[in-house]
Amino acid sequence: MTSSSRAKRPTTAWRADPRPGLGLAGAALLSLLWLPGAAFAAEEAADACVRVVRHDAALEGGGLRVRGEVTNGCPYVARYVRVQVEARGKDGKVLGTGEVFSDPAVMGPGQVARFDAPLAVTVEPAEVIATPSWHR
Repeated sequence: MTSSSRAKRPTTAWRADPRPGLGLAGAALLSLLWLPGAAFAAEEAADACVRVVRHDAALEGGGLRVRGEVTNGCPYVARYVRVQVEARGKDGKVLGTGEVFSDPAVMGPGQVARFDAPLAVTVEPAEVIATPSWHR
């Protein structure tokens, strides 16, 4: 097999995996490992050592601002720390959601980080839920 370049040098011949379906299964497994959401969900479910320690919500400008702090109680560095915020009305319906990275997004053991999440909500919510997620 030769390449289409002018020098006509030999190229590597790629072979298909002789076991049908294994290539696709392996690719699917790798895609699951590399999806950020999957990694965040796995860490959140494994242990809840990264926590929102406080948060406040206030109507500012044309929407709701949720500010707070997150602390890393894990014995390891928490990377890509995100906070998912949900505002609910008195009837329990979701008024708005948002998601932001903490500042800083990489937290050492015992470190505290801040977050500031704007939501497109124009009424005072009855409840605001802030949930952290992270990657190890």
